[in-house]
Formats: sequence, C-alpha cells, structure tokens
Amino acid sequence: MPSSLPDFLSGRYRQYKADTQRIAAWLASTAERCGYALARSTPDAEVEEGNTLVKTRKQKKKQKQEQVRTNKELTKEDRDFTELANYIVAFDRPPVEVPSNLFSAFGRAIGARKRCASWFQKQAKSDDTVRESNRMHSYFIGVLEKTLVALRPRCAPERLEDPLMKAAQDQSLSSEAPLPIELSNMFSALELEEPSDPMQEMPTAAKAQSERSKSAKQNIALYEVEFEAEILQQEMFFAAYCLFADLNDIRTYIKGLWTEYDEGKVNLITASVTTHTAIELARRNQADFDKSFELEHAMDTSVLVQQLAALVHVYNPGQRLAPTDDANFSMPEVTDFFFMAPLFMLEAYTRVLEDGKLPVFRPETFGKYNARLQWSQLHPRQQFQQDKVLLLEYLPDPTALQHFNVTMPAEDAITETTRQFLKEKTLPIHTLFATQVFLDIHHILGPRATYGFKELQGGAAQIKVTVMKTQKFHEKLKVQNWNSHNDQIV
Repeated sequence: MPSSLPDFLSGRYRQYKADTQRIAAWLASTAERCGYALARSTPDAEVEEGNTLVKTRKQKKKQKQEQVRTNKELTKEDRDFTELANYIVAFDRPPVEVPSNLFSAFGRAIGARKRCASWFQKQAKSDDTVRESNRMHSYFIGVLEKTLVALRPRCAPERLEDPLMKAAQDQSLSSEAPLPIELSNMFSALELEEPSDPMQEMPTAAKAQSERSKSAKQNIALYEVEFEAEILQQEMFFAAYCLFADLNDIRTYIKGLWTEYDEGKVNLITASVTTHTAIELARRNQADFDKSFELEHAMDTSVLVQQLAALVHVYNPGQRLAPTDDANFSMPEVTDFFFMAPLFMLEAYTRVLEDGKLPVFRPETFGKYNARLQWSQLHPRQQFQQDKVLLLEYLPDPTALQHFNVTMPAEDAITETTRQFLKEKTLPIHTLFATQVFLDIHHILGPRATYGFKELQGGAAQIKVTVMKTQKFHEKLKVQNWNSHNDQIV
C-alpha cells in the first residue's frame, strides 16, 4: 500500500487553476506596484481576440450582477501576460526578483497543457488536423512559455540551468510547432514546491522595498484569467480531459487495490471502503467541473464524451467495424479512457425503461457471462459483449429496488449512483466511473467475485456465534447486587 496520499487527490484542473491564478495575481499585482498604469474601463471596451485577459475578481462579479461597467470604476485594463512580464523586467528601481515558486507554478501549468495535447496527438494519426486542434486547444501554452522566457532576466542565477527554463526556450515546444509525444515527464526533474498564497509571493529585490510590500499586500486585488467565448469552449474541453485523466488515475489505484485483495494482501473492508470513497471523490470532482464553468446542471455526458472523442478526429462513434457491432471498436484506448462502454450500455438500458413498469429479462437473453475468461486477452468486441451481459445481469436488482422504492439500511456508492441514474434517467460522469469500477472489479476477480459476499456472510456468522456464546455464558451467571431485570436490557 502507498505510504503517502495519491497525486490524484489534488485534481489536475484544480491545481492548474490555482497555478494560473497564482501567475496572474503575481504579474498583475507586481506590475501595479512597479508603476503599471491603471486604465478606466468602459462599457464599449473591446479586446483583441486571442489575448489572455486579466481582470479583478470584483470587476467580474459586478459584470455578472449588472452586465455593465461604469467608467467611474478604476479597474485593471485587459492585458496580455507577456506585456506585464516585460514591464516588470524593465523596471529597475530596484529590479524585481521573481520568486522560485512562481516557476514551479509555470512548470505545472505548462506540463498539464502539454500532457493534454500530447494525449490527443498520440491517439490520432492525422498530424495536420491534430496540430490545428492542439493550436486552438492549448493556445495558452505559448503565452505561458513566452511569459516565462520574458521573466528570465529577473530569475535567480541558480535557476538559469533549471530544466524548466531550458525547455521553455526550446522553439520546438512553441504552440505553433508539432507537439512531441513524450512530454509527460518533461518537468519531472523540476522540484515542485508546495502551493502558497499568491499574495505572499512579493518581490524581494531590496530591503528598502520590503516594508512597503508588506503594507501594500493587504490592498492588492485578486486577479483571474478570463477567456473569450471561443477559447472558453476549448478551456472546458481541457478541464474535461483533466477530469477524465483524474478519474482514470483513481481507477488505476482502485484496480491495484482489488488486485492486492485478490492476492490476499489487503482485506475486503479496506478495498470496499476505499472504492466507496473513490466514487464519492469522483462525484466531487464532477461538481467542481460544473462549478468551474457555472453549469446549473451537469452537461450532457453523451455529448461531452463524443465531442472529446471527436477531437481525436479519426474516431467516429457511429463507425462500426462489423454491421452487428454495438460500438466503434477501432480505438479501444479512446473508448476506455472516456468510459464509453458503460455510456453506450446505460444509454441503451434507459430506452427499455418505462415509468411504472419493471423490465424483465429472460436468463441469458444477451448471452452467457463467462467469468473464467481472461478479460484482458479478449478482442474489444468480446470484452464489450461480456461487460454487457454482466451489467444486464446486475441492473435488474437496483432497478427493482428503485421501482418499489426500497430503503436500504446501508447502501454502497455503486448501488447509490445506479439508483440515482434509474430515478433521473441522466448519466453524469461519476455514474459512468462507478459502473466502470464495478466492471473492473469483476475483470480482476473473475470467478472469485462472489467470494467477497461469502466472506461477509462468514464474518456475520462468526459475529452471531460469538454473541450467542457470550449470552450462553452469562445466562446462569449470577453477580451479587445485579438485578435480573438488567439482563433483559442487555
């Protein structure tokens, strides 16, 4: 078992947002302290398309409430990151030294974007179309890299040889150049420091300025990165990719845990409770995603998943390798990453559900599930068929519970999410995740999947025997000053 908390607990997009917020806050507040002129905003102000926007949080909130800004409000005009960076570097009274943890934020933010673009390029085979998609999808990479290079003159000497600084200056990593495949560990050599409050990251150029910095930091506005409508859609796709990547990390962790259970290294309670917690974590991650883009309701999962898959270009959800196929099995890595098998199965199941009626299936209607097959050795078509049979053997039970509105004394997260799906006829991403985890556990345990229930039955029987033996031991035991009425209470 791992000795430290897994990395996925922080969340890729949550960390990315914190890093870009830290970068924006430091650039804007530092430039302002260096004398960067404030501009009065006007309702008709237009911003050049493609720029990275920096706005005060107070301004953004007022825009949402009134949908108009008065020219009496003194707010920071929208500027590109590189312009702020160049202004800070040019300021020399005294020069500003860039804090080292800001470079760590740059590294994490650029690395997150690169890994996303690299994954989509790796799945596709059409370099031209993928390059164009990546140019739009990760336009912010170039801004961050140019900003990082611009800040180089104000970097501490010991940081000049840092792998991050060298990588940022490599022209092959620019947003216009083809993105290399092996980028996942590009920043692995960089020592990342713990995130801190961006308002604490004051320039430490001179002792004479330190006192003024301390007194000024309480009056600094909080700044955010804001995107135009077209770029915002790409940002949503990036956040969705991060969400699926986090869920796949959690999934890998859970699969490892059940493998250890199968090998006798962990007990059933540990594996079960951790799985329950993982599904709750997935639910929280999706809630964060919805909140990040101010979605009142969860986005249509089917549309989102197929739009993300379409970014690979060569993947067509409607394509079939054989006329009788239930799905497109040409790219199993894509369907597995986006949990598309559970999506197709659960969507199909909703089409047979009718209000007030309980669907009934004959045994082996859709085939026979063979738990002894080595699932990983099967063709994607056979894997899908086996999963479909297994899932349709399971679904009638929670369907009956929901149909008769049965209240369970205790309910695991998989059953809970399934019943929620049956009630609302919606498919949030965490439901797909829970269903995929259910299938993964059966893939790992195979014919031993029923052993868990038998183990619980054995534990309950042992508890019952222990209680009966204790009661039998005490039934004729007499204790002085002990009223027999107390035995009834016990």
